[in-house]
Amino acid sequence: MTGEGVQKDPISRGSRGEGPQGGKTRYAPVGRPTAAFLVIGNEILAGKVADTNTGLLAQLLRKKGIELRRVVTIPDEPEVIAAETAQLAAAHDFLFTSGGVGATHDDVTMEGIARAFGTGVTHHPRFLESLRERGLGTSHRDLARVPKGAELREGRSGAWPVVVMRNVWILPGLPPVFERKLEILAECLPEGPRYFADEELVPRPEEELIPLLDRVVAAYPGVQIGSYPVPAGTRITLDGDDGEAVAKAVATLRQALAAGPKPKREARG
Repeated sequence: MTGEGVQKDPISRGSRGEGPQGGKTRYAPVGRPTAAFLVIGNEILAGKVADTNTGLLAQLLRKKGIELRRVVTIPDEPEVIAAETAQLAAAHDFLFTSGGVGATHDDVTMEGIARAFGTGVTHHPRFLESLRERGLGTSHRDLARVPKGAELREGRSGAWPVVVMRNVWILPGLPPVFERKLEILAECLPEGPRYFADEELVPRPEEELIPLLDRVVAAYPGVQIGSYPVPAGTRITLDGDDGEAVAKAVATLRQALAAGPKPKREARG
């Protein structure tokens, strides 16, 4: 069995961050921190560009012991961005966004997030200095726009900093750049409780395993059990916060598989 998100620096459960409109961002006194992901872009909704960022973020959060609870995709419209940001930021410990942070006419994410917090946008001095150092002129000035009160988070990679507005982490949508930003998240995000996980590859079709899986699910309600048809048969995954419960569920599953009917073999003449 493998353990994911090994806890090194536990989150201070007593801390709270302010959410939109002066509300409070929830940090549960016990349990796992939660996150939402807001994917922003007309091109995603129109099918012009495939979203590959969600999977990358989900994998990182899993390793950090943070539970991704919701993914929402919306258009490049400031009022929609503001409404979704306000709702998701108030309901989760972390909100991550992707898309709409460039300098073109449809890059309105900063404006929308600023609205969610009842503020405006400003040009961050640090970003303006970086633009000048890169020889970028007035046409690129809007790359330095951030919500008023936002902070910058940096990592050892030297990548352009991540803008953080309270509990909202604002990321670019372009996949190669998004992936570089994840390096900063990996360094800066706190680590939640450890995840425990295991899996079995069973050379039998999923429909044959339904009764067996139902029994294991009923016996271990605290373990998340998934089954996925694959060319070689069925991939069964077991995940949970309680390592002992996951281990027992795995043992029960393996015993049931060993005692069950053997895969049918084609007759050879």
